Amino acid sequence: MIQSLSHFMALPCLHDARDAAEDRDDIRLDTRLGQLEDNGRKALAEMRLSLYQLQPVAVDRQGLADALQSRLDSVERRLGVIAELHVDGEMNLEPSEAEQLYHIASEALNNALKHAGATKVDVRISSNGEDVKLEVSDNGCGFEVSRA
Repeated sequence: MIQSLSHFMALPCLHDARDAAEDRDDIRLDTRLGQLEDNGRKALAEMRLSLYQLQPVAVDRQGLADALQSRLDSVERRLGVIAELHVDGEMNLEPSEAEQLYHIASEALNNALKHAGATKVDVRISSNGEDVKLEVSDNGCGFEVSRA
């Protein structure tokens, strides 16, 4: 939430935009307005994500696939992110296992939104009856593993 509040603390940028308008400096004005718009979008995304995270997870009632679909519909799609869920195989998970997988997927989705700037995410869950594989991929900017 602190990060979201910092996006609203854009008064210096807003003042500079006002000054640029008064000076008729269209380039500086356009730059500052773009920064303000970007900050507003980031703040909205973070606030929606925070509000969603305050809700109790319904994995035990919905099951893993439905809970993940609900997350994708409620957060990613509302932010304009193309989000797809693919499920292959029958999931025979204990409730605690399903909840843990949900939280792992949620954290990966959070990272895609907050840090990678992704516009598309794919969540894949597959099972061969014994093992379950969860994969979350996105088209956002990555990072050098050696630097992490």
